[in-house]
Amino acid sequence: MRGLFSVILVLAVSRLVAQSIPLTGTVAIQNSQYETGKRQYVKGASIRASFAKATTTDKQGQFALEFAGVKAGTPVRLSVSHTSLTVVNRREMDQVIVGRKDPLVVVMADPDKLAEAQMRFYNIATTSISKSYTARMDSLRSEQRTLKERLAALEVEFGAKVADMNEAIELLTKQRDQALSKAHELANEFATVDLDGASALYIQAYQLFERGEIDSVLIVLNEGRLQEEYKKATNEKAKGKRMVSAADTIISVTAGSYRLRADALIRSGDHTAAFHQLLHLTRVYMGQGDVWDEEKLETLDRAVWLQHDSTGAHDLLLALDSACAAVKVRSSMDQQWTARLLSDQGAVHERRGDVRRARDAFQHALVRAVADSDTVRQAMAHADLARVLLLLRDRVIGRAHVDSSLALRPTAEAHWIAYTEAMRRRKRTIALGHVAECLRLQTREERTLPWRRSKALEALRILAVRYQRTDLLREFKLDDPD
Repeated sequence: MRGLFSVILVLAVSRLVAQSIPLTGTVAIQNSQYETGKRQYVKGASIRASFAKATTTDKQGQFALEFAGVKAGTPVRLSVSHTSLTVVNRREMDQVIVGRKDPLVVVMADPDKLAEAQMRFYNIATTSISKSYTARMDSLRSEQRTLKERLAALEVEFGAKVADMNEAIELLTKQRDQALSKAHELANEFATVDLDGASALYIQAYQLFERGEIDSVLIVLNEGRLQEEYKKATNEKAKGKRMVSAADTIISVTAGSYRLRADALIRSGDHTAAFHQLLHLTRVYMGQGDVWDEEKLETLDRAVWLQHDSTGAHDLLLALDSACAAVKVRSSMDQQWTARLLSDQGAVHERRGDVRRARDAFQHALVRAVADSDTVRQAMAHADLARVLLLLRDRVIGRAHVDSSLALRPTAEAHWIAYTEAMRRRKRTIALGHVAECLRLQTREERTLPWRRSKALEALRILAVRYQRTDLLREFKLDDPD
């Protein structure tokens, strides 16, 4: 009997060993090859992860973990520490896929040097944004063109009617303020780039950005050159499995170039072109498979935010389906993405005219947000539901959802819906209060696009003039004649 137990124990241990999944990687110094001509590696860095025995890197910066008791494809968080260095690509370490084929690259840097780079890029970003704003204001006020020509140029850019000089200045100032509010995030993004793995095209654009030459960045990262890089990478991947890892790296680098170009386009005010960049990047991610990390999810979500009509709806819905399936099997923290992705599905369905599917998606998003106890997402889901239910002429329940949204957390969208419903019911003084609050909230919400604000400004102007609310006209700078 004892012998039989020993045999069973040996077989069980052997089976567990056989099921262990290796993960190899390297820890390197950020931009070391770019700055010195030689890639430098980190010796003695501590590597830890759940379901694996901790280890340290050797003199070549290499490490190997063996995962047991976990399935391939499971995301785990990797903890990397060193006495004098900090991890640069920390976000990637939060979503390491067990069983990945290519070695993991951990990038570290001196914390003081990283902070210095962040401050440098912050100064570059704010200076460039202010310079661009000044130039565009000078152009707007130029005497060489008629006012009509100046406003027409802005209407093309913002995709909305620009009534007069005051509104044009309001739109440009809003755009500048939004860009400045994102300067810290932008500085961190560029400070954490590891140029040692970047393409020559990206490095060229990076160097131009360092000098504050945003327009030149857009020229370097033109659509044709990015398409050429991506096509080259996918062709290499098609040649055989031995090329897959290298080709995936090239695709990843090209994706970074697309994100850089999209960011530059948003800051330059060309939201339509930025949307097409992110839409193409979403297609790139779909071509890589179903592994959706935080960076890819943010790209997809931003593409939906920038979508102005039904353009790209089919591809966005495919990507959203894939992303939803991926986050369902992750930890509770990652599952908070579910409500956000469901809301994105609803938005895409609504823009392509399928209001009933939009309603269903928003209902699922609300259920998920309630389960997550996410009151912010609940408020947004109530507002989304109100909008589509009113389109479906279900006005009683639609108004109830507006009230629920405003009670949970007032948003610009909820106040805009309340404004439109009050106007329909000819309660114009109530409508005026809602549109004013909508505009106030828009100044504090990051995701307010120019064409959305222009609608609210025009609505407030009409009502404020009608009811002689000069206080509101002054508050939103609508009282000064051109």
